[in-house]
Amino acid sequence: MLFNRQSLVGLRSSAGTLTLGRQTTPYHNALVSVADPFGTGYAGTIKNAFPDWGTNARSNNTIMYAMPESNGVSGDIAYSPGEQAGDATAGRQIGASLGYSAGPLNLRLAYNGRNGDTVAAAGTPAVTRGTGSNKLFAANYEVGIVRMYFAVGVDKGYNSAPLGNTSNPYGGAAPTASTDGREVLIGIAARISQGTLMASVMRKDDRTAYNQDASTWGVGYVHPLSKRTALYVAYGSIRNRNGAGYTVANNSEAGTGDRAYNLGLRHTF
Repeated sequence: MLFNRQSLVGLRSSAGTLTLGRQTTPYHNALVSVADPFGTGYAGTIKNAFPDWGTNARSNNTIMYAMPESNGVSGDIAYSPGEQAGDATAGRQIGASLGYSAGPLNLRLAYNGRNGDTVAAAGTPAVTRGTGSNKLFAANYEVGIVRMYFAVGVDKGYNSAPLGNTSNPYGGAAPTASTDGREVLIGIAARISQGTLMASVMRKDDRTAYNQDASTWGVGYVHPLSKRTALYVAYGSIRNRNGAGYTVANNSEAGTGDRAYNLGLRHTF
């Protein structure tokens, strides 16, 4: 994936880093760096239950400022204009995160909010949907060869939890994206021989009238062949309830079913 699907320019100094362009959100960055033992990649990815899709993951024309780390404290804030004429609120997106790191402990709080309103256009009336939001608390802690992971998410409002695969992969009645949900993850990453064993379990609690819950688990192993090259294998499984449409994804596609595996060779340039 060229440039990790980002295109941005920026300035870095002792006062922090300022970037402008299409870039990942503070919410997504917290999932990658703190919440998920799979780093949002491979078949065990946190994307299988947490809503890391669409503008929740990346946003266009974004201005982001990241503060320099001080005494273990770090943070960032991002703003994307809605670019709808005559209304500064419609379609805009705001994100932020605050983290703390000390020795084996990493903590991070993250927020993502996107306004779903649209302004009136020729022959089309204005639509008011309000702001869909994502709130996340993530933590990991290293003990010996094992790093333990925990994350909990709260999603509320229009388009707060878009489905990764919207093509109705299981047939029947099309699944409905949740507008009121909770997620929780427990996972580990363990150094085994020269490689890393990763595993997690997750639970999606849909609190709408559809009650489309899901449970998911994944396991994987990455074995380095050199500084830049590694072999990997991973497996993920989801149990959907009441017509839920969650699919086993990875870092490059949204998945097409409730089970999937990855086997491959990774090289970084």
